[in-house]
Amino acid sequence: MTLSRFFKFFIFLFSLTNFAFSQTPQPFIIGVGTHMGQKLLTSGQAKPLMNAAGSNSFRDEIFWGRIEENKGVLTFPDRYRDMDSLVTTLNKEGGKPIIVLVYGNKFYDDNDGVESDEAIQAFTKYAKFVAQHFKGRVTLFEVWNEWNIGLGSTKKPRTTKSVDTYVKLLDSVYKAIKKEVPEAVVIGGSVAGPDDKWIDKFIALGGLKKADAFSVHPYFYDRTGRTRPEDAIDWLKDLNSKILKANNNQSVPLYLTELGWPNDNVRRLLRRRWEPEQTADFLIRFYLQAKSLNYVAGAWWYELVNTGTDSDNKEHNFGMAEKSLKPKPALQAMAVVSKIINQATSLNVSTARNGLYKASIQTAKNGKCIALWTKDHSLTVDFAGESTYKQVLWGVFDHANGRLRITETPLIMCEQNL
Repeated sequence: MTLSRFFKFFIFLFSLTNFAFSQTPQPFIIGVGTHMGQKLLTSGQAKPLMNAAGSNSFRDEIFWGRIEENKGVLTFPDRYRDMDSLVTTLNKEGGKPIIVLVYGNKFYDDNDGVESDEAIQAFTKYAKFVAQHFKGRVTLFEVWNEWNIGLGSTKKPRTTKSVDTYVKLLDSVYKAIKKEVPEAVVIGGSVAGPDDKWIDKFIALGGLKKADAFSVHPYFYDRTGRTRPEDAIDWLKDLNSKILKANNNQSVPLYLTELGWPNDNVRRLLRRRWEPEQTADFLIRFYLQAKSLNYVAGAWWYELVNTGTDSDNKEHNFGMAEKSLKPKPALQAMAVVSKIINQATSLNVSTARNGLYKASIQTAKNGKCIALWTKDHSLTVDFAGESTYKQVLWGVFDHANGRLRITETPLIMCEQNL
């Protein structure tokens, strides 16, 4: 997309996205990470950007250490009231916030995660308390965040607790939450990256039986030779096959609670940095493919807003908007893909031998749309549909002599205006 076309799309897309969420929750959840629990963002900053992106969910954390600041006494602190108000607003609009139950407490296990029976019991009481607080407004609860890489450890280097301990914790929390909030969806896993070894052990220990759903963070931005959305989707397909084999051919809903490609300046391995425009293209490609997988319940882009301003710090540069709240191209990309997904009655993705990816989308009111792209190269294809597709939502319509040029930037065209 040329720079001039990008700014035209910027104006066009924001005119499209001033809409409220449907009163009926969408079957595929389009979410964002927010970090309001860490005071890195306010609801007043988050909500307009979510509206613009068409996101119907945010994922945020409620820290155990903030709930139990005095041993044995559980209270909901004022620091979470802002997030709490957005939960209420989103619930009224039919959205699906997800609350992450996270990390240790200074009164237990040296504040370094959870391992002892006493700590597991205390964490379970905290999880039950949080579920009760949000009862009627939140149904999605995720147990821990990236246990497999030791998040929540206060040691240097981090202490990584065993998979066995996590399964034991998950089982305890699952039973407590389901007793208090039967309609809750308790999500286990929250696995950082494609950690097959950890997942295999989790499955072998019966972890899939301890939750309603399984969550993974399919980060592929820095993997040698496998850095594209299609690589992440292929891994998800393999993961589902593994789950089916271990679970009597029964699928388990997958929640992709973090994913993204950062826009920092640091070069990794043999690749160039991910440019903001490229990240936007990747977002569209990933969401269209994820939506086509019937076992994927939703995907939460990491994240809504950059957490800092250091251009060389990866962790500061995952956002769809700058720290100043200025939108990046990824925000407009999500606005496009959310409208397509929310209006789709069917969405299928196919791959040709020449490396052409095609998403065929049928909508209830506006006919059909198609999206065409390649994984990492360009090609030209025969195309005689220029009279059929009236609206280009993304990409450049580069057509001459009955041939259409396709690149890594998805070309999205619709029969009618969405």
